[in-house]
Amino acid sequence: MAYVQGGDGGERASRCRGRRSGRGYQGPDLISSLPDDLLYHILSFVTTPEAVRTSALSRRWTGVWTRVPRLLLLDEESKDVDRMLDSFDGVLRRYATDVDIADLTISYHWDCPEVTEERATSWAGFAARRVTGRFDLSVKVQSAGTDEHFLELPWFERTAEISLDMSGMRVQLPPAAAAGNFTRLTKLQMSHLLFMDGGGGEGISDVVSRRCPRLETLELEHIDDVEALSLSSESLLCLRLVSLFPLRRLDLEAANLRRMQLEDCFAGHGGWNGGTAMRLSTPVLEEVVWEDEYPDVVEVVRLPTCLKQLAVRGIGNRILLRFWSFSHGLMF
Repeated sequence: MAYVQGGDGGERASRCRGRRSGRGYQGPDLISSLPDDLLYHILSFVTTPEAVRTSALSRRWTGVWTRVPRLLLLDEESKDVDRMLDSFDGVLRRYATDVDIADLTISYHWDCPEVTEERATSWAGFAARRVTGRFDLSVKVQSAGTDEHFLELPWFERTAEISLDMSGMRVQLPPAAAAGNFTRLTKLQMSHLLFMDGGGGEGISDVVSRRCPRLETLELEHIDDVEALSLSSESLLCLRLVSLFPLRRLDLEAANLRRMQLEDCFAGHGGWNGGTAMRLSTPVLEEVVWEDEYPDVVEVVRLPTCLKQLAVRGIGNRILLRFWSFSHGLMF
């Protein structure tokens, strides 16, 4: 080793020897001296399993992760599939009881072990009590569509956004007679699930129309056993309906709706004798994305005289978009 004569040469040589011997940085622990709020912010950028492992660094880090306002429980981040669901439960059980969660994401798509209705309902109950921002639950079950696998959805009084992708699991909405509301909910996304209300769509229609006073965005995708939707909302701004089957009637009263998308909802009814129908009262609608067949009966109660943007894509020989404004004699 070449030593530098004079000044701090000895110190520099010592640091060099330290690096070569594998001892690494020997200075003060500057990160641990940061304020708690800054540590929480730093850990919010890593997955929750990585944040949990920081407890092994020192006493200073013990339990810091339990106050990070963002929890990401992702199946691709776990190395032990057999214990993954138990580890998810352990994280939720150990999380600080006096901290609001801004973002909770739970993702699990393994066939075995399978998510049971008790576990899924427990996760939803935890989120309803603790999450103030977004709750995202995406799970897969083998026995999709059976009564043995369902999620009993509680009232979310504090949560702003909910996204459920249940891969065929049934969802039991809160009963109409039960006290409660989705008080702060502004965005609701549901996909690849079924409703346990006997079909027909009455449950989700009631929830959106009567129990979501602040809902601005509603997205329903790939949901079976929905025959009719009757939505009435003063707050709704954006509506997206994709592959609702067998949708036969849409009754929409939304005084402030700006954007509506329908895709493959009225299609595929074949020789059904009852026909399909749509009733619209959307006086400030600005944009329509229509990739569907035209209903047999359309009643326009209130529609703007002009839509600012039409995004229409042809599909075979379907009649894709035909709105008539009776008061102004305009065809859209």
